[in-house]
Amino acid sequence: MKISTATIASLRFTTGLLITIFFWFAAFIPLTKMDGGRKIAAAMNHSLLLDWFQQDHHCHLSMKIWVVGLCLLTGLLALNLTVCTWRRFSRSRGLNRRKWLLFLIHLIFGLLVAAHGAGFFWGWKPEPITAHLNNTIQLGQYHHLKIEKIVFRDNPLILMKPHRTWTSTDFNYRLNQANISLSKGGSEIVRGEIATYRPLRKGSLQITLLGFIPPLPGASLPGIRVQVSRAPFARPVIWLFHTLIFLTLIYFITTMKVPAVKKQS
Repeated sequence: MKISTATIASLRFTTGLLITIFFWFAAFIPLTKMDGGRKIAAAMNHSLLLDWFQQDHHCHLSMKIWVVGLCLLTGLLALNLTVCTWRRFSRSRGLNRRKWLLFLIHLIFGLLVAAHGAGFFWGWKPEPITAHLNNTIQLGQYHHLKIEKIVFRDNPLILMKPHRTWTSTDFNYRLNQANISLSKGGSEIVRGEIATYRPLRKGSLQITLLGFIPPLPGASLPGIRVQVSRAPFARPVIWLFHTLIFLTLIYFITTMKVPAVKKQS
């Protein structure tokens, strides 16, 4: 059976593909409820996709199949967008401003999907680490992360309880923080403060505080859980996303039809 470009760009194909993607995402919920499913999903979120596939102890076959299927569906969606855009605009004559704006929206959306997908494969994202004050953790062959200071204003006993039982007064994410430094081959790359919702950034490098862990026996100061990553596509994704919103807003404003006011006779 030969599939033409007209079929790929058709509304029926697009609608069916979007419905399939919707149900494919819905299938992820029961996967997280299987034995160790939440830990597998967390490991996938904190690793590059290729590294995650190699972690057999973190990945069941069903989850691998789901990820591969999602990649294939996303690829089909990208193909659908490309073919639809090409058929719509390559044969047009005398493109006006509205059509050029619509073309830019299609183009930016395609670049956004491509950059976001590339972020799952390219970069540097070692597994999250847990550390305490004055610990120096080796990341890979050359990088070292040192915990220089931890500030925790709340009662450390709260860390022994599940997060869902915390109240707004149990944990102050603004006051609880840590000071860290990252070096490579003995040369310091970045030094600074991290807190919840406030990572430390330098270029494409980001150090994120994932949370606090209970103190060691005999200690009063808790430890921290940290994720170090280098995501070269993260900033382009943000800029493309904002550009897409801006162009879409401009498109709706320029194509909005103002109802005509009838003159009274």
